Amino acid sequence: MASTSTAQLKMETLSPPTSRASSRMPIPRKAVPCSEEHHLSTYTRLSAADQEIVLLSLGAVSLDERHTLIQQKSKIYPPRGLLEGLYKDIIRSRVMSQYQYYSVCILFNFILLLILCAIMTVLSSMASGKYMDNGKDTCMTTIEAVNTINAGLLALMHHSGLPHRYKSDWKEFDGVEIHVKELMESGLVK
Repeated sequence: MASTSTAQLKMETLSPPTSRASSRMPIPRKAVPCSEEHHLSTYTRLSAADQEIVLLSLGAVSLDERHTLIQQKSKIYPPRGLLEGLYKDIIRSRVMSQYQYYSVCILFNFILLLILCAIMTVLSSMASGKYMDNGKDTCMTTIEAVNTINAGLLALMHHSGLPHRYKSDWKEFDGVEIHVKELMESGLVK
């Protein structure tokens, strides 16, 4: 009997309350972070006419009657073939940041290689004893001076943050380009 009354007691505690005050409480819903909920509710779709105006102002559609989205025509220099506008400026800035990043990285690694070669040359000549015997002071002094200049350039580039600064610019322009492409294709704006 005791087990039956315990089961009935458990059932009563699990049943929904019947009082009037508890029925006014809001029904709990799925927990959504406030920022995500706000993010989803602030986007609206542009009308076809408004989207066409935005695309024309970006310079992302052709000027013929069809108004199709313009695609990049070159792999080496993607802004070629695009109309003047914000979209072309974004792509041009991204491409220039990419080229600057690659060129500075190549220069950085080339200077490191030159410094290593100069150090190896100086050390090998001093180890063999030819440095003192033959009187080739001018050659070794020149190599050491070039090594010092390269080390100074390397330190300047490193402390300016050059390779990484261009890479971060490249990533930022890439994010802006993705955002503009989503706007062009979907027509969703805040």
